[in-house]
Amino acid sequence: RAAGTAWPPPRPCEDYWWEWKHCRGLRHAFHHYYAHGELPACGRWRDDYAACRAWEKDRAAEALCESERARVLERKKHGAVWALRSSPPPDWHRPAPQEHMER
Repeated sequence: RAAGTAWPPPRPCEDYWWEWKHCRGLRHAFHHYYAHGELPACGRWRDDYAACRAWEKDRAAEALCESERARVLERKKHGAVWALRSSPPPDWHRPAPQEHMER
C-alpha cells in the first residue's frame, strides 16, 4: 500500500447495514425459525456495522476482523451433506427397478 492510504474494510459498511435489515425482516425471521427452530440473532450484524464505521473513522480494525474470521470459520464447520464415494456401486450397470421407471 502507498503511504498515507489505509486498507478498506472487508466489505462496504452498507453491506452490514443491509444484512442487519434483512435479518430483522419478518420473512427471514419466519424462514430461520422454520429451518432452525429459533429466531435469528441479528445483533452481530449491527455490531459489525458499528465496527465498520469505527474502522472508517478511527482505523480500528480488530473487532471487525475478528467477526469476519468467526463468520468464515462458522461457515466452514458445516461439512458436506452427502458422503462422497471413492468408487461406483457394484451393480451400477444394472437396469433401475420398475418402481423407479414408472415415475
